Amino acid sequence: FYEARIHYTEFELSTNHAECSCIIGETRGRCPRTVGFTIPTDGHDEDKNCSAVSMPTATGTHSFVTEEALASLSSCTDALQVISDVKVNFTFPSGTATTLKYYRLDLFKEEEFVCSATADCSDIVLVLDGQELTCVRGSAATGTCQDLVQDFPVPAFAISVTTSDVSSITSASGSKFCGYCSDMLDSLFPVIFVRASTGLQLSNILSLYVLEETISSLDAKLVDVSLIEGAEGSAVSGCVETGGESSRDDKLSWFVEQNKVLPAGHVTDRWCVVQTGSCSLTAKYKLCVASGAKGVLLMDPPDSTATDTVGYIYIADGEDLGSMIPVVYSQYNAAFWTALTKNSTSDFSGVWHQPDDAGITVINQTNSQVTLTNGKTWSPATGTVSGNVVTLTEPSAAAGMTATLTWEVAGAKLTFSDGVTMVRRAMEISAGPHVGRKPKSGWGEPTTGGLRAYNTDTNTWKHHDSVFGGVNWVEHSNAREVLFACTATSDIVALDTSNPGSTLNELGRVSGHNACKRTSGYRDYHFVDVHLGSKYFTVLLDDDSGNLLQFYDTTDLADWKKIAEVNATWESSMGGIGQVVASADGSRLLLTWHCSLLYCSSGTRTTSQGVRAGERLYIMNMTKLLESATPAVMAVVALPMSRGSIVRDVACNDNNLCMVTLTYDGAVIVDINPGINRYQIISTISASTMEIDQANTLLSSYPYLRMNIGAHKVYAGVAASNNFFVERWRMTSPCTSTIGSCMRYDAMWTTQINYTRPTEHDEGTQTDSSSATLAFFRMSYSEVLAALSVTDAAGLAAVASIGLQDAMQISADRLNITSAGPIKNGVVPDASQGAQIEFTVLTSASGVTPLRLVEEMRQQVMTTSSAYHTGALSAVSGNSYLVSEVSTGDDDDDDDDDGGNQQQTTYSSSNAEAEEHKRKNLRPFVIIASVVVAIVVCCCSFCLIKFVCKKRDGSGGQTSNKVDEQSPEGNTNGNGSPPTLGNAATPTPGGGGGGTSPEAVIGRPLPHGEGGDGSAAVGGVAVPPDEGKGKLAPTAGRDGVSASSPPSTAAPVGGSPPSAAAAAGAASPPSTGSPQLFNNSPGSQTGVAQSLGGAVAEDVRTTSW
Repeated sequence: FYEARIHYTEFELSTNHAECSCIIGETRGRCPRTVGFTIPTDGHDEDKNCSAVSMPTATGTHSFVTEEALASLSSCTDALQVISDVKVNFTFPSGTATTLKYYRLDLFKEEEFVCSATADCSDIVLVLDGQELTCVRGSAATGTCQDLVQDFPVPAFAISVTTSDVSSITSASGSKFCGYCSDMLDSLFPVIFVRASTGLQLSNILSLYVLEETISSLDAKLVDVSLIEGAEGSAVSGCVETGGESSRDDKLSWFVEQNKVLPAGHVTDRWCVVQTGSCSLTAKYKLCVASGAKGVLLMDPPDSTATDTVGYIYIADGEDLGSMIPVVYSQYNAAFWTALTKNSTSDFSGVWHQPDDAGITVINQTNSQVTLTNGKTWSPATGTVSGNVVTLTEPSAAAGMTATLTWEVAGAKLTFSDGVTMVRRAMEISAGPHVGRKPKSGWGEPTTGGLRAYNTDTNTWKHHDSVFGGVNWVEHSNAREVLFACTATSDIVALDTSNPGSTLNELGRVSGHNACKRTSGYRDYHFVDVHLGSKYFTVLLDDDSGNLLQFYDTTDLADWKKIAEVNATWESSMGGIGQVVASADGSRLLLTWHCSLLYCSSGTRTTSQGVRAGERLYIMNMTKLLESATPAVMAVVALPMSRGSIVRDVACNDNNLCMVTLTYDGAVIVDINPGINRYQIISTISASTMEIDQANTLLSSYPYLRMNIGAHKVYAGVAASNNFFVERWRMTSPCTSTIGSCMRYDAMWTTQINYTRPTEHDEGTQTDSSSATLAFFRMSYSEVLAALSVTDAAGLAAVASIGLQDAMQISADRLNITSAGPIKNGVVPDASQGAQIEFTVLTSASGVTPLRLVEEMRQQVMTTSSAYHTGALSAVSGNSYLVSEVSTGDDDDDDDDDGGNQQQTTYSSSNAEAEEHKRKNLRPFVIIASVVVAIVVCCCSFCLIKFVCKKRDGSGGQTSNKVDEQSPEGNTNGNGSPPTLGNAATPTPGGGGGGTSPEAVIGRPLPHGEGGDGSAAVGGVAVPPDEGKGKLAPTAGRDGVSASSPPSTAAPVGGSPPSAAAAAGAASPPSTGSPQLFNNSPGSQTGVAQSLGGAVAEDVRTTSW
């Protein structure tokens, strides 16, 4: 297997614990960064490791720093910062021998750039700007940048230069070099700015890794809210009662308008240090901002046990980040806090400055005795402390002199009896792009990125560091020995993995592709690679351009040839697409969706026939690529889901069975193989079987959390192809802390699918033929003929026959075009209105049922880029609709159990104008439909009245309309319990011949430990808690309704609830004449679950879900 370092932008480094993610040459400034602080000791810290710098004036070796300073900086294990004004360009004229030694502050080591007199470095310039060294390589250069990255600045300082031509050193200026090795805050936490009204994370330049300038050696001051009238609680907590209901209501303007700010001079132009706890981080931060601070340091109290947390600061509407200031967040540091809290009026120790630095006095105090040094002419001196006054006793010249300690807004003040005043020097803090540190133990050194391969036979790594730096993603092909990697520069690189223990040669790349980025949420796959015939094809997904699928011929990876593009806008016009995977043989492409109705409502397919947007599986025909044609949608499978779930993942085995995981709702198996059960759900794995806690009240109140539990990633077995391996997630109940701390990723379930694919229908289960009418509108009859390049009805019928056969994937003997001609206005043909084709799909003992084929046709008419819309009728398909007539059975996709032998009319349109056309030109159908609706309304009204009467007179038994609290969707079986599917070996109601339900044998979970990362995350995106109080932020639910709304009382997805007996899974003999639910195929084994028959597949789904 292969491992690469993830590329983080500076902003991503700021919002993550970035210490292990530093890649040399990919970020500006130091990485890892830290916050350095200096505790005043002797008053001369600013002069440490500082020296004057001169420029070379003669050939030979010239040093820029002293050996002592270099040794000190090289051994620094804390915060390391270099401040220098030295700027110089090092050039390398032909025939000149020059060696530049420099110290890399990102690698903490010396390097050198060597250009001999015989080498050609004439078009290379090394630019030192005081903080960074950059290699600029011209177009005519033949040499390399050696250890440096071309055109990318690295933090470094020059040690020395040895040259045979001093004129090669140009543009020299500056005279001072200072290197600081100071104490540091060892554990820093990310800080994220969030827009309060939307909950969206804001890009900023205020957190640690995105600070553009170093805030160097700025005084730090601990807040004292006792200086604010009406403030309560600890003085260092920075808490002022704002009156808002939550931290999202805290506004900067309120602090100013209410004069709830610290006095002028307290934190003005300083680092404002405040302890966390007691109130929100937002309120503390905005108090410091309103009080004129230059930066904010949030520090946990000493009793805090947090080791991995995130700080959230909410920005209210009307506020902008331009009025905010830098902020860092640290774990408690004892040395820092002790030095900062010297606020006792009897504590004289410290470094004291006279005004304008006219003099410095250092006072050391032990109990009541003090010693003064570096003071006036009479120092050193000793004295005795009494209260806030020290009386000097030695030397005699100072005996009897007193100094009084007082506290003012700006800090401690010392006033001597001779009138001299001093102020105590404050602690200083430095943070920004030039304040870095060495990685601590366990972090790993900063790396140049690249890729490493692990050999599981020899247990050894092979590092390939010259391939690239960091990656956004890296995935291996399922079809060939090729690894695809998306680099930090948005290049998709293909690498040869035939011999990874030796080399990873580049086979080709696509530069700057939009598919080259990390995806949010749960979409794990970024490309599809398949082998069809003698060719290889690769699919890339650009979801920034309207879910654009791009199909390439990559047989030669050095020459990617784009064949086709498909805008998958069926469920959402922009974004929302989920997993995109191929079948094992590469012939089918399966697309899922990771968006709810709230975000999928802009697509061409929204809620229809009880299926919400985002709850369908799309299947495309990849074999079209062999003809250099565009892959088309062959089928759309409606999935049995409840509000809040998502289609998490899909995987297919060698037998063309695909498992689709539905998080909270378990999983289903879809058969994509040609035959009776083509594109049908043939098995379900219920939530109860997978021990998914659907009774969790938190999931009822906040349905959007359902995507985080249940069946997640799925992998098809290889050694045992009938096995699927499913990651099962769960949430502890009750959840009294943050969501993340309640999550458990602790089980992998083995699912064995025992399935015998039927080769023919059982007697009595096959449906009769099914008829339908396909109409084309917005065009006259003659325009339709012209668009299809035909001249008469016979030609129209011939083209329609080809288009319909291709769309339904049937042979000519199963399709009968009964008529073709002008569209009928009522019963009279009207050539001005368009054309219509009446056809009948005939039955087949071994094929998909006619009803199912017409249903597939209906789905294709509604789906752009389908086989229907890209086939022989494509010139007119955009202006069409389908009217289907069901002659018998219940194989339509409306999930209604109508018992068969009923006539139905279904309209399917490709756009809204079809609806208007139907109203104008299909009046007879409308009249019939109106009559049917009226009858249904009357029947329902009668039943409702009867039901209410039963309830009023106390009768009715178990017939309660109460929604079961354990069933948020109201999916009950009539007695308040959720409907369940019987065990695999239990005969299913309505079944015939002792058939059993499709078997899904679930193994016990393999324990992985309790886990829990402590962060609140939904769908892979951090959801900030209400300032760490463990509250759930109100969020829009799946259907646009507030997540705090009561559970829906609508009918369950899949139609009316089954009877209590059916829901309980009790066995019952099949009624006379009813179709069989399951098919006992010839050759099947006793006790092995059988496939679904084509006629009533949807009945099982209704019962199951």
